[in-house]
Amino acid sequence: MKRLLYLSIVVLIVIYACSQKKPDSFSVKIDVKGLDKGDRIFLYVSKNKSWKIIDTVIYDETEILFNGSIDKPRFGYIIVEKKGFGTPFFLENADIRISGNVKDRNPANIEGSPLQDKYYKFYSDQNVYYVEYDKLYKKYEKGLESEDEEIMEKFDKESSVIEKKISDFILNYILDHPDNIVTLKIINENIHSFDFNTLKKIEKSFKDTSIKNSSSFNQIKRRLVTLEKSAIGKQFLDFTTKDLNGKKVKFSSFIGKKYVLLDFWASWCIPCRKENPNILKVYNKYKDKGFDVVAVSLNKDKDKWLKAIKEDGLPWHHISDLLGWNSYSVNTYGVSAVPHSVLISPEGKIIAKNLRGRKLKNYISNLLDK
Repeated sequence: MKRLLYLSIVVLIVIYACSQKKPDSFSVKIDVKGLDKGDRIFLYVSKNKSWKIIDTVIYDETEILFNGSIDKPRFGYIIVEKKGFGTPFFLENADIRISGNVKDRNPANIEGSPLQDKYYKFYSDQNVYYVEYDKLYKKYEKGLESEDEEIMEKFDKESSVIEKKISDFILNYILDHPDNIVTLKIINENIHSFDFNTLKKIEKSFKDTSIKNSSSFNQIKRRLVTLEKSAIGKQFLDFTTKDLNGKKVKFSSFIGKKYVLLDFWASWCIPCRKENPNILKVYNKYKDKGFDVVAVSLNKDKDKWLKAIKEDGLPWHHISDLLGWNSYSVNTYGVSAVPHSVLISPEGKIIAKNLRGRKLKNYISNLLDK
């Protein structure tokens, strides 16, 4: 009787162990509306620092299914040729379903991927802080719209607390989950929010050589090189571009006499346009006391650039090579989002970055109200 009981327990353990075994193959079912017969659907995978097509399906109005196996989780991408539809996902040995509509700009829905579930949970947990921020804004909305100084001071103070919660949440998650491609994706999606020291700390937390040799990890390395060159405390980086009249001008020609705010913006950037009145107030108050602004536009269309300058009434220096994100100055200063600003001392040192609203006003006031 005891022997039978022992054998039964062994069988149950074996069955449980088998049920817990990870699958050794994947299936990716594509349930996308709006396809036409003959459309080609490509399955890409990131491998050896490049994207490669590992399978292709021609839609024949039946089920679209990719099958295979993969040695370890990798970044995958589904693209429907000539339809403008594509979606990134985590390719792992699991039964994955991707649904959506080629005419819909909303992200595709991905199910069946444990890694994708972790990714969704991260942003779901993070959203709690954005809900908190939204409630705070609504609390002070009327005062902010009327530019009530006392209300703006309270909002800045309380919103800074929430912003720190968000940045701490992201950093803690990353440091608690190193050597993971979900973490790697989260890093690259938030990479513009990290300063050099923080990103260096993140880089050192990864030990898995296969991840460290990936193209996605290389983005971190490249960003570090750029951030180190333009870090606070470093000497400003010079560049040559053009002024409003198309004449070549060196950025260094503006440095040496005043504190200079190097402001990266564009006519199509709504947050930039909303920030312009704040910069204008500071400029008008301190332009004769040692403060200046040099604005670099990411526009490609000169007429739209000029129109925005006129509409917003911006009297400071304006420069641009009209190359958008391919501008040398943009790459030199590691600009990955606008608005982006760099404050430079008369001695040419970078002393602050991304001062906006009252933070810019208070910082300049501390420098020049003596």
